Amino acid sequence: YVGGLYSFREKVAEHNVSYITFPLTGGMAGLNLSPETYYDGVSKSLALFGQVSFQASDPLELTLGARYTVDHRRIHQDNPVSVGGGALDRKGRSKFDNFSFNGTIKYGWSPEFMTYARIGTGYRSGGFNGRATLPTDPFAYRPEKATSYELGFKSDLLDRRLRINGAMFHTVYKDLQVAQFAGVFSGSTRNASAKYTGFELELTARPASALGLDASVGYVKPRYRQFPYADPADPLTLNNYAKDAHFPYVPNWSVHLGGDYTVPLDFGRLVLRGDYSYSSKRHFFALSLPNANPLNDAIRDPGQNLLSTRLSLSDVQVGPTRLEASLYGENLLNDQIRTSGIDFGSLGFAGVTYGMPRRWGVELKLDF
Repeated sequence: YVGGLYSFREKVAEHNVSYITFPLTGGMAGLNLSPETYYDGVSKSLALFGQVSFQASDPLELTLGARYTVDHRRIHQDNPVSVGGGALDRKGRSKFDNFSFNGTIKYGWSPEFMTYARIGTGYRSGGFNGRATLPTDPFAYRPEKATSYELGFKSDLLDRRLRINGAMFHTVYKDLQVAQFAGVFSGSTRNASAKYTGFELELTARPASALGLDASVGYVKPRYRQFPYADPADPLTLNNYAKDAHFPYVPNWSVHLGGDYTVPLDFGRLVLRGDYSYSSKRHFFALSLPNANPLNDAIRDPGQNLLSTRLSLSDVQVGPTRLEASLYGENLLNDQIRTSGIDFGSLGFAGVTYGMPRRWGVELKLDF
């Protein structure tokens, strides 16, 4: 069993001035704007939690946990000049409380094979959009709640030379907090609803003492049920774009394959390791609309194929120290890795951040 008390307090403030020049028709004159983001706030959280596991019988184990949380949020937004023109002077104060729980049933069919079922709930406090600089942006958002269901198994087979673990999961989100890019210099958080369904499978094998193999595959199908966003033709009207919205930074598929081979030496160990990983395409923003990231599809991550290798000489005794020397190569396929992107589509441009290209290196480690 475990139990505890959690306390948290945070004080935040930001004063940020943006300087923008919009060229006017003809290119001979421009419009200078300097909208401000100016707010301060305080967040407090207090929670009581506990969890207990009970061995009901030799193969059966039950686990129950609970948490009660109380959150207080306070903010004052004072923007002398907003993007929409005029001043924004808004105050907000809210209190949220939540009771969350989780329960797990484990059953050991044999010393080598176990299955489990789990249900759990989660919560994220509501809050305020201190960086929302348009008068039409929502100022407050509701708490996020999730209910997760999971079925899985774990196994150690063939005298622990083969390990296979798998799980299926389904998570339902109510009032999911999603970040939305509202125009050129304004962002906000709105509440949506969604569900995640997927599975994970991993395998580790050692067919020989010198050879190790591992592999994993994961799949997730996230779907929005509600995704409110402003109509491009009427910013004051919210439409449901659940069928068109993406889940930022979430690939549907992810795969990993790896292996290592060890050669024992009189003065140490020589280990050759190789890894390959794949992930499917990812979007960096939820929508691709004229008023919401129109370049989203152009800057998305098309998927990644990463291959790496490492040759290590380890456990070499050098006087009182132990030496490890490694030669490694990363991104051997020289894949153009898109790690993130930002879309200023309403200004006509976007940007992408790339990961490291193919590279080689040498590492030396001394263990004193």
